[in-house]
Amino acid sequence: MQKSVITLVLAVSIIFAIPLMVHADGNQLTLKAGSSYINGSFYHQKYLATGYMKYGFSGNYADYDNKQYSFGTISLAVGNDALAPGLACEIGLKGIGGKVEQYSTSSDVGNVAFTLNAGYMLPRKLVPLALEVRGKLEWAPEIMSFLDSEGYFAYGLGLGFYLVDNAAIVLSYQHYKFDLDEPRSWEFTDDVISLGIELHF
Repeated sequence: MQKSVITLVLAVSIIFAIPLMVHADGNQLTLKAGSSYINGSFYHQKYLATGYMKYGFSGNYADYDNKQYSFGTISLAVGNDALAPGLACEIGLKGIGGKVEQYSTSSDVGNVAFTLNAGYMLPRKLVPLALEVRGKLEWAPEIMSFLDSEGYFAYGLGLGFYLVDNAAIVLSYQHYKFDLDEPRSWEFTDDVISLGIELHF
């Protein structure tokens, strides 16, 4: 199953990426992994008269001894990277769909979440290399949750080490929390530390 999910994420990324590369303002392809977790994502960024629009998708898969999950996301956000030197902020929406399982309990998840993302490139006079500090918040209330979901909350922190202008090594921490009501009332959480690469083209 793990190989199937990875293959699907990579295949869909290539299918969507090829037409966008022709007239692209900017694309971002990321692959991150932990000991039992993998995430792949592709985003397209289009600059507007003020700020930019960013949209794309991601896939997440994890397989531990006592729990497992797989879910995909589709995101749309608007942002601005000219608010202050080195600072970029994004506000948007994210659709989430998939399945979570712990021991003998499994539930289908569906959410539409509000998202807030921020990144700050540290001044080069403070650090000797191009280093970006990142953070994110995601929240879906009960009224925006479907299938077996009653709510969703996530946050993350990360660092991007830009060894070259268009590629970075990324280190991130993510916390996920799904509130569920089927087959019983329960809560699924995970804390993930992952390392990967991020390509801009």
